[in-house]
Amino acid sequence: FKLTALECLESMASGLYSEVFTVVISLINRALKSSQHSLCSILIVDTPGFQNPRQAQQQRGATFEELCHNYTQERLQTLFRERTFVQELERYKEENIDLVLDEVQSTPSLSIAAIDQAPSQALVRTFSRIEEARGLLWLMEEEGVKPGGSEEIMLERLFSYFSAGLGEKKGDSLLLRGDKSHSFLLGHSNGTDWVEYNIQGWLGHAKNNPAAQNAATLLQDSQKKNISGLFLSRSSGATVLSGSIAGLEGSSQLALRRATSMRKTFTTGVAAVKKRSHCIQVKLQV
Repeated sequence: FKLTALECLESMASGLYSEVFTVVISLINRALKSSQHSLCSILIVDTPGFQNPRQAQQQRGATFEELCHNYTQERLQTLFRERTFVQELERYKEENIDLVLDEVQSTPSLSIAAIDQAPSQALVRTFSRIEEARGLLWLMEEEGVKPGGSEEIMLERLFSYFSAGLGEKKGDSLLLRGDKSHSFLLGHSNGTDWVEYNIQGWLGHAKNNPAAQNAATLLQDSQKKNISGLFLSRSSGATVLSGSIAGLEGSSQLALRRATSMRKTFTTGVAAVKKRSHCIQVKLQV
């Protein structure tokens, strides 16, 4: 398809930002990596649903970028719950220690699933729709490459998988139809932070744009050695499995497990066909 000058410019800017962001993550990981158990870590936490135009008195739906931010914080919250509550309680059970606690906070996995739940069946060789629930990021992938795919169809499929039935209350589902077209509401933090998203234009994030792919080459060919040096190592194939995904460096057990997880992801869904998709990069970075 033909691209406008603005689309090319925006895509190049997006590609440059993505490459630089990936290098920053790699440098942080390298600084924290140790052969011993690490005593230092970085965790940047925000409230899931914090990126909400309604809270800023803005009359618009939240964007795809704001969804990515809220989704990342939701995943961090889930990690905190697993490490702080679930794993500790399992250890107590292993040691046969009786422990009486108030109800442990429920997992936000339902709202996360609506965004990133992957299909269990591989869809590598066919784009035929299999009626199996999968999250928004995967639906964007499918509709973005399928002839005739649209945001309206994508939204209807999402509702069919995760939304409550007609007449049911907000508490019965974490995914609701919005009052406006191209919109849906997602209940972050177990339904305590509702954000209305407007999906108009979102399929553009799932389509390949050559301008974005040129960003890596441009940075590798930079005349400034301190810039080109950061990106030349990335052209050696260290991250060829997943495109612009940081975190595959090294041969530690953690790095090997991460690579195995990513390899499994790329044999599921159409991500195996479009490895440089923004949608799947978001999922894998998180």
